[in-house]
Amino acid sequence: ASMGDKIYVKTLALGNTTTLNDSRTFTAVNAGTTYSAAVGSLPATHTIYDCNGNIVSASAAVTTGSIIHAGSASYYCYVAGDLDGDNATTVADAQKIYNYIMGNEDCYGVYLKAADYTGDGDVSVIDLMRALNNV
Repeated sequence: ASMGDKIYVKTLALGNTTTLNDSRTFTAVNAGTTYSAAVGSLPATHTIYDCNGNIVSASAAVTTGSIIHAGSASYYCYVAGDLDGDNATTVADAQKIYNYIMGNEDCYGVYLKAADYTGDGDVSVIDLMRALNNV
């Protein structure tokens, strides 16, 4: 994530959640932003998994595909433009956006949200150009 990228944390759990909000958007986040810095105060009982399913600490950098389990809620995280979970927008991410636009690659869940770099609900050439400008 580079200056101006967004980190999103959204819950997909139903019903009551913990002290985390149902939806938070953070702007002007630098590469390496940690979970604790992005989310604020995490509940005392929480577990964070990276995109590979490994448990990480709140001092780790937010990555696309990571999940915060807090109480009975699960928060799915993504970094705009980061489709491979490495906390950066790279040529590989731009290629994935291009492939999705061309119909050559599927993209689901938080990875589809990460591909929508502009956050307008549609993955388009504008998202591809934004990603390329931030490589």
